[in-house]
Amino acid sequence: MTVTNIILTAPDTYSADIDGTVWFNITPVSRFYVEVEDAIAAGEPVGTPPAPVIPIPNLSFAQLLIGLVTEGWITEAEGEGWLVGTLPGPVLLVISMLPPNQQFAAKARASRPSDVERSDPLVAALATAEGKTPEEIDAFFITYATV
Repeated sequence: MTVTNIILTAPDTYSADIDGTVWFNITPVSRFYVEVEDAIAAGEPVGTPPAPVIPIPNLSFAQLLIGLVTEGWITEAEGEGWLVGTLPGPVLLVISMLPPNQQFAAKARASRPSDVERSDPLVAALATAEGKTPEEIDAFFITYATV
């Protein structure tokens, strides 16, 4: 019997690949517990479960603007202008770098978004232009989804 990919999922609870099948919730009263313990004693490494993936929420237009102004990524005056349809200069600059056949759609999405999705390519382009890392943008979305 081959026991590999042992993961400690809770105290005295494992998951493991046993002869090509992944078994979960292997506890002291479960089938294969002794085999897992023997594999560990023989030197098979024990990993930890991967960190849970935190879902990135969408933002409303208001949440986006509140966050951008609060973080100082745009000025309050730029935020006020955006509320009435005037896109900030940095947004217009990024849009102007897009292929001409994509610029109108980008302006429409930026001008009055109902939902701002983290996965939107325009979000990524604007973040890159501002020198923000993916982790900073994820944190921004998580933070301002609650305002």
